[in-house]
Amino acid sequence: MGGERPGGTWVWAAGLGLRSSADTEGDVQRVLGKLEARDLDELIVRLVANSPNVFRPFVLLADALLTKAALPPSDREVLILHLAVKLGADYEWSSHEPLAKKVGIGDPQIAALRRGHEELDPTLFAPSQRLAVQLSDELLDTGRWCESSWQAAVDAWGQKGALDLAFSVAWWGAFVPSVMGALALRPATERVPSP
Repeated sequence: MGGERPGGTWVWAAGLGLRSSADTEGDVQRVLGKLEARDLDELIVRLVANSPNVFRPFVLLADALLTKAALPPSDREVLILHLAVKLGADYEWSSHEPLAKKVGIGDPQIAALRRGHEELDPTLFAPSQRLAVQLSDELLDTGRWCESSWQAAVDAWGQKGALDLAFSVAWWGAFVPSVMGALALRPATERVPSP
């Protein structure tokens, strides 16, 4: 089973399909129905719906990071697009570029992120956006923050926002790309384009 998605043709892992409220039951059916009604039934949600025990917690965490986090949405979306380029995660890019535009990230910023430069231009990006990218790189590259990095995050976003940043890096910089890599496969000859 496969399908056409932004960024290329996806092939689902053997035995998996894109689930919907019409072919699921219980909590999965109820939650998918709500997401479908709001046009929020993303590809990854429909794939994770194949795992009923994981599905609802997955959706709850994704929703919490997108709608309830103390990290400002514009900082989050700059972070996610940066991670998408850094990791070659075109699913994340195609899913979050429209969200970035909705929260005020303009075309010049998006073009700069797509180019994948390590340091963001201070004339295009707010200090908090540059800090989010810097701290995400540190966390991904070393697996930890030093005390001064944690303090910089707390100073910028408060303790809740700093935690949300760490969870966001883990979610969009590791967990989601790993799930998509395992479940939404690409043919071995097809490579994710680099910036």
